[in-house]
Amino acid sequence: MGYAEMFAYHVMPITRARRDADGNYDLLQWVGTGFTFGEGTFVTCWHCVGAELPDDEVYLAVGRRGGVQQSKRDWPIELQQLARDTNGADLALARIEPWFSPRLALAADPLEWGDDVVAFGFPHTLDTIDPETNEKRIETHARVFKGYVTRLFPDEYQGDAVVELAMPAPVGMSGGPLFNVQRSAARGGTSNEPFECFGVVFGERIHQTPDGEIKFGTALRLDTLRNATAEATNGLRLAEYLTRTEADTPEVGNTARSE
Repeated sequence: MGYAEMFAYHVMPITRARRDADGNYDLLQWVGTGFTFGEGTFVTCWHCVGAELPDDEVYLAVGRRGGVQQSKRDWPIELQQLARDTNGADLALARIEPWFSPRLALAADPLEWGDDVVAFGFPHTLDTIDPETNEKRIETHARVFKGYVTRLFPDEYQGDAVVELAMPAPVGMSGGPLFNVQRSAARGGTSNEPFECFGVVFGERIHQTPDGEIKFGTALRLDTLRNATAEATNGLRLAEYLTRTEADTPEVGNTARSE
């Protein structure tokens, strides 16, 4: 699975939406990024989806019905059983109806200083002009950022150790997955080498220097993600929930595949 397939099936932008009586959705405001491991579990940051909504509004992930063969996102996927991690981390877990193949892997060993990583997400772009009003509007487009771990440090807002990254993480990237960098065949890798999720991007830190600003992305560490627990995981740790067998899961009608 390559980067294009990742965006087609697993990583999606999240929006607030108004649902009418006929079940149709009116998209309102982009709030961040989220991702699915492929078996119905969906992960994002709590600060992206923590705002209380009116009764006629919901949070949606927006996918592509035609998968990698289509560019337009036209598939509203409602985030069900959406709730914050009971451990208090800036994580939210939800369930979605469609499943995607292959499944993503949750890493077993945490990141270390200097490890190469890649982040997927949908940062906001403010330089888009509305053709009707001629005013600037916020849109969101898929982006890949590559970098490496610059340090592991305790964050005063998260209340736990987090990962600092030599890459930007602009508004809209929050909730995006952080993966290992796939190795090329020349370095012993293969095109089928699986992505392993090592954390979740949650923000950006700006360091002031005599020569100007330096921006570092920040991500929740692997242990925080592995231990995340909510209604969507039936009260189990995410790492434990993802190991359940097919016999433990309900039959699902909508499944997309990335070959």
